[in-house]
Amino acid sequence: MKKIDLASNAVKVSKKRVVFIKEKEIKLNKKKTYAYIVLDPKKKADLVNNYLSEKIDDKQDIDNEKIAKVINQKGLFVIISSKKQETENILNLYYTRQKVERMFAFSKSDLNLLPLRVHSEETLRGHLFLLFLLSYFFMKIHQKLNKEFTVDQAFIILSAQKAKIYEKQIFVQEATKKQKQIFELFGYDIPEEMARG
Repeated sequence: MKKIDLASNAVKVSKKRVVFIKEKEIKLNKKKTYAYIVLDPKKKADLVNNYLSEKIDDKQDIDNEKIAKVINQKGLFVIISSKKQETENILNLYYTRQKVERMFAFSKSDLNLLPLRVHSEETLRGHLFLLFLLSYFFMKIHQKLNKEFTVDQAFIILSAQKAKIYEKQIFVQEATKKQKQIFELFGYDIPEEMARG
């Protein structure tokens, strides 16, 4: 394979992240397909570092050619598309697909949404729309919690938040340390009192 880490193949994917992407037309199952070979230099550096830190412990057992071959493949991956894409957009398309797959994985495992027996297309569409919305909000909450709490933990902790409700006023009781932490992750301030509408 020709050298991929050329300036002409460089694609900026974020403010401080650049990858190299090379497009190659290929035949897959006798159909014209497009392979996008991606080299992520940051990922490559991390993988090479981890690989070498394990290999160089025993200096006598080093095979330079074999190690060089393995190192050359680190940080490389290929995205296959049935349609020609702009190299600048290929990673965004790939990550969008990944997000959708993750959302459905969340809905199947974490949200415990079982398959629904439906008798009409309209019911199925409604169920899929609800599934999509729940998955979307679940994923947003999951991201906001930043791995400090699971969604289940956060809801259990927040369910203990108390308030005294009067005719015209609601007084929120002082939150616990964990409740405050969760509200901070969401970017919310807990009001001490609210008018009852």
